[in-house]
Amino acid sequence: MRALVIQPDPTEKAALVGEALRERGFDLEPWTIQDDPYTADGRTTFPDAGSYDLIVATGSLWSVYDDRITSWMGPFAALLREAVTDGVPVLGICFGAQALAVATGGEVRRNPHPEIGWHRVDSEVDAVAREWFQWHKDGFTVGPEASLVGKNDVGQQTFTVGRSLGVQFHPEIDSTHLEYWLAGGGATDMESDGVDPEAVLADTRSREVGLYRQVSDLVHWFLEDVAGH
Repeated sequence: MRALVIQPDPTEKAALVGEALRERGFDLEPWTIQDDPYTADGRTTFPDAGSYDLIVATGSLWSVYDDRITSWMGPFAALLREAVTDGVPVLGICFGAQALAVATGGEVRRNPHPEIGWHRVDSEVDAVAREWFQWHKDGFTVGPEASLVGKNDVGQQTFTVGRSLGVQFHPEIDSTHLEYWLAGGGATDMESDGVDPEAVLADTRSREVGLYRQVSDLVHWFLEDVAGH
């Protein structure tokens, strides 16, 4: 089975989610929108959603409503909308979830304050009701065809629409991937929001032993109960 992994930029990887998908028999095909995440330019012609068994849409430094990325955000949202309409499952992560929400009639807005670090998500779904890694300043409100699956005090966190799933959190993250983000400027960004990056990294390392199983449970639930694979 083929899984298209749409990475808005090269710093965004499927990581633990990718490992769980490979375990389930998926071949991952990464596709990058932007060569440089610090410029607005990006590819505006996207692969055919119908050529894949699954689409993973990862995070981004950008906000989906930023006028500077309209040239590629429009076609990206159109691809996600086409996938949902045609029954191709999408797993949207953070920015990818926000793009999926917008593509299916929802809204994205700036939160009153950022959500960074490990935070609880409340849900009736056991695979969702965990503590997950968060790093975002925006939040979504799901569209009329979507079903809200998880939330917390900050806002809506998880939703399904058709055979697709959007998660505001980062199930793909482990300490290695977080170190990569922090070294690339993320540490400064965290500090500017009043968060200690070393403390967040230490917290992430302390969870490492059970982290893959947690992610695997989420991916299993998504594939079995939402995507129907």
